[in-house]
Amino acid sequence: PRAEEIHVLNELLASQFDQYTEDPKAAGEIQTVGLAPAVEELAQVEHAAWTAVARTILNLHEMITRN
Repeated sequence: PRAEEIHVLNELLASQFDQYTEDPKAAGEIQTVGLAPAVEELAQVEHAAWTAVARTILNLHEMITRN
């Protein structure tokens, strides 16, 4: 990633961290989605914030395979 892209993702992480800090219930709900168990070493708020960053990356045009 370019420096600009890293900056944008860092801003997203910070904003999501703030959002989930204000709404810990929403952060807890993130951990109930999917088949994998929650990572116990990672706080719910941090887990939810990183999940938002991962979703963003996985939805980029560069990550989507098109036929």
